[in-house]
Amino acid sequence: SPHCPRVARGRSTRRLVKMSTSDIDTLNFLTPEVAFEIADTIGTPCYAYDLATLKKQAEAALAFPNAYGLTVRYAMKAAPNAAILKLFHSMGLHFDCSSIFEV
Repeated sequence: SPHCPRVARGRSTRRLVKMSTSDIDTLNFLTPEVAFEIADTIGTPCYAYDLATLKKQAEAALAFPNAYGLTVRYAMKAAPNAAILKLFHSMGLHFDCSSIFEV
């Protein structure tokens, strides 16, 4: 399962933050300490994303020089993670998907 709290198989995940639809700071991003704990508990591969890097790359794409306008789109096939989608939506990115049901 792509959801780490479920994958942890009953072990305490109280340090993981529950996802909020209204506050970007409460999205389900891991600290380095929690990422190492999850790797030790469930093994690897386990995907973890760096919030600062995601923001930096999105900002770079949004700031790309263009003469005629630019719509930055995130290809959901890359990583359809709800926390990433909420982050990018809050930053003004659009999504490349086959249907609205993917979002």
